[in-house]
Amino acid sequence: ILATTELHKIPATILSRVQRFEFKSIRTQDITAHIHHILEKEHISSEPDAVEIIARRAEGGMRDALSILDQALSLTQGNELTTAISEEITGTISLSALDDYVAALSQQDVSKALDSLNLLFENGKSMTRFVTDLLQYLRDLLVVQTGGENTHHSPVFMDNLALSQESLFEMIRIATVSLADMKASLQPKIYAEMMTIRLAETKPEPVLSEAVESEISTLRQEVARLKQELANVGTAPKQVAPVPSRPATSKTVYRVDRNKVQAILQEAVENPELARQNLIRLQNAWGEVIESLAGPDKALLVGSQPVAANEHHAILAFESNFNAGQTMKRDNLNTMFGNILSQAAGFSPEILAISLEEWKEVRAAFSAKNKSSQADQEVEEESLIPEGFEFLADKVMVEED
Repeated sequence: ILATTELHKIPATILSRVQRFEFKSIRTQDITAHIHHILEKEHISSEPDAVEIIARRAEGGMRDALSILDQALSLTQGNELTTAISEEITGTISLSALDDYVAALSQQDVSKALDSLNLLFENGKSMTRFVTDLLQYLRDLLVVQTGGENTHHSPVFMDNLALSQESLFEMIRIATVSLADMKASLQPKIYAEMMTIRLAETKPEPVLSEAVESEISTLRQEVARLKQELANVGTAPKQVAPVPSRPATSKTVYRVDRNKVQAILQEAVENPELARQNLIRLQNAWGEVIESLAGPDKALLVGSQPVAANEHHAILAFESNFNAGQTMKRDNLNTMFGNILSQAAGFSPEILAISLEEWKEVRAAFSAKNKSSQADQEVEEESLIPEGFEFLADKVMVEED
């Protein structure tokens, strides 16, 4: 029995000889329900948030949830599991502290938000754990705003629902970046304070309605027309000194090996049925390829699409030229890609990444070149017929000697 969480690293030769059983994480709602069932059988009451905190901390594992529950019950006095005990056992930031912190941010009260942060720090709370719980809190606000289940029971949380979705998205972005900085720093509290100041100053970009945007576009066109009319007034146009252009900064741009791409296109012209079958096999397996990848590998290929393939190469077109270049730099991605396709589609090509814009250029150039060569061949055959005898063109047969 082989157990792994990284299926894409298993060679195709092994995957083809085993039975696969995929185990999924247990839902937080199911863990919560099971904990309530246990407490009910043990005749132990609980506060609503206490069980929710333990279920979330388990992160999909029932065994972990029961272990945390057992530790929490060992600290209870009487027959009640309180929120404070659950927070103490799991190291979770108090929900009331998060309520007050986000409320201060929504009011753009920097000093109050910093006071809440300092209180948590003085109580020995981890700053990275605080930001992790903050991200979960902001996520809960978004879920409730979009009609999801509300697992919070405080009036302050209901007040914080007044935050706009644009503000919440920006807060999540800032907190995510700050969390990465904290994990790499020896002074996480400083980064937490900087994050707090940025969050308190967050202002969503004003969203213009379609009518306003249309009006602005019309005004711009009118201004451009008036400028043109003013420029035409007068007997002679004024000589305008040319403005020296700023030198373009040198920037390395990824370019695909066009010879390989043209070779694949040439194969497709010579054997269109085989080329079509290869592409169909690749497209049918594409969903499984994406799902089998994880992390940055999956993020790179999500924005791509297979456009051509032969037995040795698969051409993937990317919206972003940068992503195409990064894909070609990842040798391990090519290996995993070949293993997955070998299992899913029956052949194991290498990735040939190209930007969508360059793919259109290469394909158009190849098509034009192909048509030109066909036209030259027809002209050469027509030139063999003497002038004035063109009516015999369909009677003439050319033989190589």
